[in-house]
Amino acid sequence: MSKFTWSVGVWAAVAAATFTGPKALAQDKSSEAPAAEERKSEGTTAEEHKSVLDEVIVTSARRREESVQTTPVAVTALNDVLLEKARVESSSDLGKLAPSLQTAKQLATADMVAMYLRGFGVATDDPALEPPVAIYIDGGYQPHVTGTMIDLFDVEKVEVLRGPQGTIFGKNAPSGAVNITTKRPSGTWDAKMQVDYGRFDRVEARLRLDFPIFQDVLAGKVFVIKKHGGNYIHNLTLNKDVGGDDIKAGRLGLLFTPTHMFDWYLSVSRSENTSPQHGIRDQTDAHTDPLFLPGGYLSCAIYLHCNPALNPPYTTRSALADKNDINITDLSSEMNVRFAPATLTAVTAYRNYNNLNSEDADGEPEQILEVSGQHIRYHMFSQEFRLGSAAGGGWNFGDRIDWVVGAYYFHEEFDYDRVLDVLVPAVLQPFRQRQHGKSDSRAAFGQVNYKLTEQWKLSFGGRRTWDNKEHQIGIPRSLLDVDLSAPVSKKWSNTSIEAGVQYQLDSNKMFYFRYAEAYRGGGFVGIPPGGTTTEISYNPEKAKSYEVGAKLDWFDRRVRTNLALYRSNYSDLQRSIVQPTTAPPFYALLTANAAKGRVEGMELESVFVPIAPLTLKLNVAYINAKYLSFFGDATGSGAGTPRDNTDFAWGYTPRWSGLLGADYVFDTSFGSVTLNTNYQYRAKMYAQDLPSPDALVPSLGLVDASIRFQTLNERYALTLYGNNLTNKYYTNSLTTTNGITRLYNDELPRTWGVSVSAQF
Repeated sequence: MSKFTWSVGVWAAVAAATFTGPKALAQDKSSEAPAAEERKSEGTTAEEHKSVLDEVIVTSARRREESVQTTPVAVTALNDVLLEKARVESSSDLGKLAPSLQTAKQLATADMVAMYLRGFGVATDDPALEPPVAIYIDGGYQPHVTGTMIDLFDVEKVEVLRGPQGTIFGKNAPSGAVNITTKRPSGTWDAKMQVDYGRFDRVEARLRLDFPIFQDVLAGKVFVIKKHGGNYIHNLTLNKDVGGDDIKAGRLGLLFTPTHMFDWYLSVSRSENTSPQHGIRDQTDAHTDPLFLPGGYLSCAIYLHCNPALNPPYTTRSALADKNDINITDLSSEMNVRFAPATLTAVTAYRNYNNLNSEDADGEPEQILEVSGQHIRYHMFSQEFRLGSAAGGGWNFGDRIDWVVGAYYFHEEFDYDRVLDVLVPAVLQPFRQRQHGKSDSRAAFGQVNYKLTEQWKLSFGGRRTWDNKEHQIGIPRSLLDVDLSAPVSKKWSNTSIEAGVQYQLDSNKMFYFRYAEAYRGGGFVGIPPGGTTTEISYNPEKAKSYEVGAKLDWFDRRVRTNLALYRSNYSDLQRSIVQPTTAPPFYALLTANAAKGRVEGMELESVFVPIAPLTLKLNVAYINAKYLSFFGDATGSGAGTPRDNTDFAWGYTPRWSGLLGADYVFDTSFGSVTLNTNYQYRAKMYAQDLPSPDALVPSLGLVDASIRFQTLNERYALTLYGNNLTNKYYTNSLTTTNGITRLYNDELPRTWGVSVSAQF
């Protein structure tokens, strides 16, 4: 917290100096920063639903406001209206709308969403492993998959940047980044309330209140949310329903805009998650695969659980009754000091995360494999400074050059402590695992865009990063008593560059080429093999990507087609290698730089307005991901003997995926009616990183629809919705626990509900 306080104090002093500066640059209040502008109504009437497509503005792609159609980056921008129409309520739903993005709730903890973008992601709660998809909330980097279940009610926009983002974002973004921006205070009195009721007695209540504190100087916002119910899994052992949510959260935001030259947004949020267990379903049978399960499932051999019929869909036989206990506190700050030629920006973020839960990793009444008293704690601090050119400010050489330079610092410290119950009481007794880690990262970056002619633009960027990590592992004194080893540290550095060229054929058609590099940081194996007291490290993985794209508006902006074709080469891929051990649980997953890979693909985003009330959407993504080399005992069947795994498929990477949707808006005597329907398709894929036959999920097609009624004054709205209307059974998380059990996390069946909102 001292670093956060220091940063705020320094920038408060800079602000004070700015206020007393020359008045020659003073402007009318109407020209204040966009953050302080009055927000438009969140509703959509038929009159507003025009026959031409709106310009969509993004800010994260190159750290400046610019249209998606003129940005030479593959980016999907989703504002609050689009998110609401498609019923995208949390980060786990973003895969519906963004091409090449797969999202899946995970079994380990209730606030964990695995995001796989262009074939890369992480599906583990081990804090020693960094995710390859960088997630930012109001500019603050989220260092782990835990804590990424984010409600999107009070969100201004979500930007999904596809492909390596190694220059502007830099921190672990070899396959892309997801940037979530919350709504800032409007400076006017405004309130919105929303209550949802859905199948399985799911109740959600949200309230957002905007208010001025000092007119045109200081504005505030309060946001609170409560979710309860939705337990769609029946526990046959405990005779209770599980799988839903029990969450409450709130955020306070303050926006300080004393002059047009300075604004400061400060927010603090707190969330508490006491949701019940997911309710995993054991589908273990006598299946034996010569590669992945040479000896069959242990639960079959010991407990004779070889009959999947014992656990029908949407049930569990787990005897674990513990609830999750997750607490998160976030602080974020963004300050902008505007001079005539440039803008100086400081983004500060702090997070304190505390997660205490137990996990049933077998789904059965017996303690075959369970994790009790798992405690994940971390706190992180980040600080970024940026200086960027301003249009017409004199430092951009007649608007021929725009540029940004900056520096970044990140610090994190985590503790991971858990007790494993393996085959208790038949074979073994519980034992404890511990680890502790620290991470420091520093970077300097810059990007320049040069207007060669009115049609041709060139861009170049670079980032130099220095990483330093320290790690300690648990040294057992007995099964339940461990000490931490002496700390071991290691340093890495990386230089990533990007370069591109874009050609503006006319005001509605742009073509581009982009070369980009990025990396994913190295680290230490969180839990080394049993009995091992030596730290095991691995190096960063690196990406080089080539992308050509086109962003085209046709027929007086009634048709929009954005296309990206890419090839990405990855070296030193961090992959899990199974190593047998002599200590329980008799195996260990070790992260090693074991592979090289190539990902080729195509992404199409198209919008068509044939008539004023109707909008049609089509998204298509094709991914061909393959290993160029992959040697090691990836399955655990070779007793540590490496084998050639280059024929392995990639997890969470369907060959084809897409979305077909339609919106129809028309007026009535009481207001407007919006009809929305989406069909989401996904080809077959493996729901874990290793392509075990038991982890293969069939192809899937889901249909969602909603009807929204809004009054003439746009204050009141009623939405009737249905998800998975054809009642498809499917799973996004299927885990084979190294031959012990085979687990399913059943996703929601057909659901429906009603949402009522009022805005004042």
